[in-house]
Amino acid sequence: MPAQKATTDERFARALAFELGAHTRAAARSETLRYGQAFLQERLPHVYWANMLWVSARDGVGAEELIADADRILSGFAHRQVVVEHESLWRTLEDDFVAAGWIRDAVLYMTHERAADRMVEIAAVRAVTHDEVLAAEERFLRDEPGTTTPEARRQVMQHNRHIGELLGERCFAAYDGDAVCAYAKLRHRDGVAQVEDVAVSPEHRGAGLGRLVTSAALAAGLALEPELLFIVADEEDWPKDLYGRLGFEPAGRIRGFLRPPPEDPRAAPRA
Repeated sequence: MPAQKATTDERFARALAFELGAHTRAAARSETLRYGQAFLQERLPHVYWANMLWVSARDGVGAEELIADADRILSGFAHRQVVVEHESLWRTLEDDFVAAGWIRDAVLYMTHERAADRMVEIAAVRAVTHDEVLAAEERFLRDEPGTTTPEARRQVMQHNRHIGELLGERCFAAYDGDAVCAYAKLRHRDGVAQVEDVAVSPEHRGAGLGRLVTSAALAAGLALEPELLFIVADEEDWPKDLYGRLGFEPAGRIRGFLRPPPEDPRAAPRA
């Protein structure tokens, strides 16, 4: 009898465990909380996802307690970040966080379940080193709201590199002449693969390069014959539709709640 395919909930749980394991290994310091964990890297204060509270509980905690704990644990940082894993809980917290002036990050996990709607020729995509995509990554981050300063970009790239080293990350890039104009990354550990950090330079968008580099990373991931292959997307942005056409299906969602520092363009004026 063939092995039974894991349920959507089981695949989502394994994808979450993959990311949580990466945060655990990357953290310089962690604190166990009654409802989850806090991850801290004081040397990288601009990296929101390196300095956060991760809530694994399904219930029994309110926004007021989480905000108070974030203020205490993240007191040395300009931002506050709380990530809530279970939809049954984050739905009850969402209005209270928004009312308190926090913004939400709607994160969708998608697992690869079927063939792409069409094949693309990926021969032009090169497997490259992290150093070769560094300049393109820095250019891409300039347009991101949390990385408008050179120091913030340096810290985020340092954190990305560290996570990549922990997860056997490989990079795939498309070129315009001698310059990288699009890239995607592939992570792999313990039978799980993740396509991550898909980026296209602003001047090259609309030419199909996002599909091209994602397809190359996906092909490399499938060649590893992983037990699970997934990608993470902004639930409220268009790339999730591209990933759907490449054979990824929604498996689950989490919420990140962020109170950005004043220099972040998303920050609301404070009284």
